[in-house]
Amino acid sequence: MAPVVRSPEFQIDAPYIATLVNMLEAAAQNPGVPAALSLWAEDIKRRPAWLEAFAKVHLRWQNLSPYFSHVDLTYRPYRRCSYQQQSVDDLVECWRRWVDKKDAVAVEKALREFDKILRPWWNRYLSRYTSPLIAALQRELEHPRVAELTRHLLYFSQLTPEKLGKFRVVVVAQPPGSRRLGRREDSVLIIEVPVTPNAKLDTDAVVTALHELAHYAYERSPARLPMEWEFARQGPAGFIASHYWGEVMASAFDGLGREVLDPEFHASDSLYGQPLIDVMAREFFHQWRDDDLLRMGPKLAQTLARTLEEHWPLERWRLSDFLFRTVVFAESEEAFAQFRNSMWFQYYGGKASVPERHGPLFGVPPAVSQVYLMSDLQARQHEALLKDLGTSPEAYAKLLRAPGGLALYRSGGRTKPPVFILVANNARSLLRGASYLGEISTEMPLPAEGWTPLKRTE
Repeated sequence: MAPVVRSPEFQIDAPYIATLVNMLEAAAQNPGVPAALSLWAEDIKRRPAWLEAFAKVHLRWQNLSPYFSHVDLTYRPYRRCSYQQQSVDDLVECWRRWVDKKDAVAVEKALREFDKILRPWWNRYLSRYTSPLIAALQRELEHPRVAELTRHLLYFSQLTPEKLGKFRVVVVAQPPGSRRLGRREDSVLIIEVPVTPNAKLDTDAVVTALHELAHYAYERSPARLPMEWEFARQGPAGFIASHYWGEVMASAFDGLGREVLDPEFHASDSLYGQPLIDVMAREFFHQWRDDDLLRMGPKLAQTLARTLEEHWPLERWRLSDFLFRTVVFAESEEAFAQFRNSMWFQYYGGKASVPERHGPLFGVPPAVSQVYLMSDLQARQHEALLKDLGTSPEAYAKLLRAPGGLALYRSGGRTKPPVFILVANNARSLLRGASYLGEISTEMPLPAEGWTPLKRTE
């Protein structure tokens, strides 16, 4: 493998504000967290009104479509503010311009009240316990064999350290009962660590950092777009491979890191919880370890599609495999949320509205699927859209009269990524149907082209 002279740069820190926001979100989402935090302040055990008000705002942000204004223009900037600002006043000022006035009062109240509870513990204990964990994480990421792996990652991704840029790791205190390791916001990884007097840095924290660094490198690679176009030329196997390849290769890379850092790791160990991704990741882990891996580019896309067909044949393909990267158009915010919350997938956008016509989507990779969620009334008002996709209301009318009252349409064939239309009798049935479609997608084979009745059971 050709050498890359320098490893990527890591900037690791633990700003108090990031822990404040992370703990507050956990307290809002998990009823058990406030009880655990009552060790710090007895009154939080009763979930005070300011926490309940914040929990409602936070839930609404999470349930909205990712391209709906609140999420795109509120939740993501709010998250970014949490690791960019140095004080509660700065944090409030940072997100004030994004948050609706009706939410601003509840969010600011919660931050200031929770700050009163958390800050004394941060100053007395948490900040002191965090420092050795940061130092340990820095040491592990600078380990000579880990540094060598990250240089290989840059070579594989056709990047230099300058083009990749600095990768920041923000360490936050892990809320009571949390099992999360971390999340990434562009070039920043927010990673949770248990903050106690005798806490040791878990290997998983280092591996998570390597996994997310790999994703970041793949996203910034100049070879990513040519790969996307090549996936679209490989037919159905290419469509699936295009959805999963990032997780596959990031998991293969973190397997290399785990092999270096964990003496109990074995090359046959699972690398990912989802079986298809795991099978693929272990195959490319061995190729990478044996220095027999193609660099990112069209030939790698062909290899990924071919490997998927060999290791995960057609009879094992499921509807969810074609929905992992999806643009969703729903007639209502509620239908969008029901579909999203019922399954595991990544978005490439969508709206809580249905367009008049079907056509190319600007900025969306060519192998990404599309889903339309409509009631019968809405579908009849979009006959031009149905016609663009080769169907009509008359084609599904009989199916809606059958038990279940749901019909699923698929177009696309072997040369185009699939487009799906879910139609229900009415708006209320659509909410149940959108959730049901997500629930059965992991067991349901890819339906044939045309209309398929869905017999939902109560």
